Amino acid sequence: MISHTCLLGIPPIVLKRVDELRKLQIETTLLEHELQEKIRNLQFQYANKVQVILEKRSKIVKGNEKQEEETKGIPLFWLKVLLHHPITRNLIQEHDEFALKYLDDIQVELLKKDPGFSLHFFFSPNPYFEDKTLTKVYHLSEEIGLTHNLFLEKTEGTKIIWKQDKDLCVDIEEITKRSVSTGKCKTYRKYKPCKSFFNFFNGTQITEFDCENEIFEIQSQLEADFELGNIIKDTIIPLAVLYFSGEALSLEDILSNSSESSFSGSNTNSLVNSLSGSSSGSRSYYSYSSKSEND
Repeated sequence: MISHTCLLGIPPIVLKRVDELRKLQIETTLLEHELQEKIRNLQFQYANKVQVILEKRSKIVKGNEKQEEETKGIPLFWLKVLLHHPITRNLIQEHDEFALKYLDDIQVELLKKDPGFSLHFFFSPNPYFEDKTLTKVYHLSEEIGLTHNLFLEKTEGTKIIWKQDKDLCVDIEEITKRSVSTGKCKTYRKYKPCKSFFNFFNGTQITEFDCENEIFEIQSQLEADFELGNIIKDTIIPLAVLYFSGEALSLEDILSNSSESSFSGSNTNSLVNSLSGSSSGSRSYYSYSSKSEND
């Protein structure tokens, strides 16, 4: 038998009937879960068919190596796509654009172990990082009881291998200090986290060691991050050519039905903070430079 303050004063015979309704609710939830599983299987089939088309798009964008034309493919295609979308445009810093010029493709992959997905950013060789692919993974968990719910459990991202002095996620300040004992000058480097689109590839997870305030902040970041991931998955990737050309910005019906319509101001602020390196866990740190005077 169930117990709830809203049911106080209700006769036991009626409560028994309410309990029967709860059992029926569970049956409905199980059917909903079954439906979602079938939809997910259809999504895999659909994704495989769409991927064939997107591979053709990718070849056109990157261009054929045997092309004789001076301009191959569509230069800066994905950079312009991201700059033409109102959400990603606000996250891209001026210094990010130099690296995003090397972005060749963005692809989505549905996960098999859970209802989540991965976003893969493919880059041509560039002077900023060694990685050819940067990936962001969204892991979802299911809860089946009286209702069927999906929860974002955690996100994982590529730990970018930056080339020397090319880390776009930190500001580097050189500080010269003279030793009192030797009189020699040594140069220190101060590394301070800064705003960058590439902070998007940082993973986020709530742990048992986080305090209540940290959990609230991380949860807000997770929600905003998940909304951004869905915008890239459901809007930017499938409508890339329309954002490149600017047509998507004038199609109010597309924008009103896309994920960014629910992207609230508070979530935008959370996302900007999470991509700025300004979270509570961020610290400035120092390192010795190879530069020195009077050595």
